[in-house]
Amino acid sequence: MTAPGPNDATGGAARRRIDIHHHLSPPTHLETLKKAKLGSPPTFAWTPQQSLDEMEQAGVATAFLAVTTPVAAFLDREMARRVARECNEYGAQLRADFPGRFGMFAALPLPYIEDAVREIEYAFDALGADGICLMTSYGDKWLESKTETYANTAKAALEAFTALIADARAGRQIKG
Repeated sequence: MTAPGPNDATGGAARRRIDIHHHLSPPTHLETLKKAKLGSPPTFAWTPQQSLDEMEQAGVATAFLAVTTPVAAFLDREMARRVARECNEYGAQLRADFPGRFGMFAALPLPYIEDAVREIEYAFDALGADGICLMTSYGDKWLESKTETYANTAKAALEAFTALIADARAGRQIKG
């Protein structure tokens, strides 16, 4: 008996990989990036179908969606909350629209810590998020800065959900 080949019965790449770093570009996020003159052509060209096509070509069964940087650090508090919430709801809708194809890591309205804690609760309780996405830095503040409490705040909030925070920059997990 031989192992299955690289193609499934439909002739496409066999879908067996899991992509845990897959960007999405929700409409609200794109609007704020355009107004701030931030972002790049790939960010603005993104569509769900483009992701699905690229996943199919690469043999990816499931991709975990996360908003690319900058999420909300360049926004005032009210707008940061709105953008994070709408990005998370958009990601949750994509997960519902394409069952099994997408997971979702929630965006947070950091640097606004209290709002980030509320968004973590909403993302897990109301949206069923698979995790959260922490950026390496927020503005000029690094995630593990001695003067900032982003990682510790997120860790404390996630303890109630028995979640893990993946710190890709350091190549390790921060257990929550």
